[in-house]
Amino acid sequence: MVVERFADYFRKGEPYLDGVTLRVFPDPVTELTAFKSKEIDLISGLTPDLFSQVATLAGAEGLAVAGGTFAAVTLPSDKPPFNDNRVREALKLCVDRKLMLAAINNGQGELGVDHPVSSAYDAYSPLAPRSANLEAASASEWRSC
Repeated sequence: MVVERFADYFRKGEPYLDGVTLRVFPDPVTELTAFKSKEIDLISGLTPDLFSQVATLAGAEGLAVAGGTFAAVTLPSDKPPFNDNRVREALKLCVDRKLMLAAINNGQGELGVDHPVSSAYDAYSPLAPRSANLEAASASEWRSC
């Protein structure tokens, strides 16, 4: 799709571009290949494993910003044993969240605290970070269920 500059734009001298060509790629790897070969000038929404490749390109600059996507571990809370909140709470105490972030997103992103609203949103409310506590998990009430 080609978007051309609107000559009667209400702010004189803007926009700064005469136009933009938007291209859709079938997958992120193909889009990154086009960026590397200078077929395109801008790329966004890369997965963390592909984002790390941008830093090695001459003349390219990677900018990481907070986004609205998240990776969730969803448990079937309507089926045993996960229908018991004590089990779910014990599992939360077993999780090394930093290790999960490293494994899932190459360390890119922010640690979740059991809610999907990231710092990218006005509705974000910072909560105290959780850390693994195997002793507390082992001593929790879930063993009696």
